[in-house]
Amino acid sequence: MGPICRKSTLSAPSTRSDSCSCCSSRPLVRRTASVTPRELARLRKRYGRGRWRKRKGYAEVRLSDGTIIQAELHWYEATGIGKREFKIKRFL
Repeated sequence: MGPICRKSTLSAPSTRSDSCSCCSSRPLVRRTASVTPRELARLRKRYGRGRWRKRKGYAEVRLSDGTIIQAELHWYEATGIGKREFKIKRFL
């Protein structure tokens, strides 16, 4: 699996971060709980049909004040559409 924090894939950065620098050595991608029907309807309406999945991973992110910190990221992903709606869930 490739790194999750390539700048081109960080489509919707959090308001607390402006870009992503590079991946850490932790496991990068894990599955999380399935997408609920309510979330699925919203994702399909906004981005189109696809097999939507929740994902999570770890990366080093650059905050707006310039500091680089490791964080746990969550996002949605679908085949043929890509990664969408990145969120910083917690700092490590």
